[in-house]
Amino acid sequence: MKRSLLALAIALVGVAVIGLAGGDPRAAASLAAATRTSLAGLALAIALGLGVWAFPKERRSLWLLVPMVMVAVFGALSGWIAGAEILGEPTEPVRLALEPGGVAFLIAMTAAGMALPPLGVSGLARRFRRRPAQHVAR
Repeated sequence: MKRSLLALAIALVGVAVIGLAGGDPRAAASLAAATRTSLAGLALAIALGLGVWAFPKERRSLWLLVPMVMVAVFGALSGWIAGAEILGEPTEPVRLALEPGGVAFLIAMTAAGMALPPLGVSGLARRFRRRPAQHVAR
C-alpha cells in the first residue's frame, strides 16, 4: 500500500510541476513548447514505470520492465484524454486562472492513469509468480 501511494504521489507532483512549468500542450505558443511539455510527460511516465519495476520488495524479472513502462505511458495518455473528454472540452486547453478545478481534475486523471496500471501489472506478476518447489523429506 505504501508503494502504491508513493507512486501516485510522485505522479501527481510530477504532472503538476510539468503542468505549471509548461502548461497545457494544447495552448502552447509554439510546436516546440508543446513538444517539450509532451516529452516531459513521457519521461515522467517512463521513469514511473521504471521505478515501479525497480523498487519492489521482491525481485522482478527483466521481462516485466517493458510492460510496466508501456502501461505507464499508455495510462498517462488515457488519463489525459479521459480527463479532457469528461471536462467536455477535448480540443480547448484548460486554463488555471479560469478553471482551477478542471486543472486539478486533469492532473489527477493523468497521474492516476500513469501510476495505477504499472502497479496492477506488478500485482498480477506477484500473483502468478512461480514459487520454488518445496522438497518433501521422505
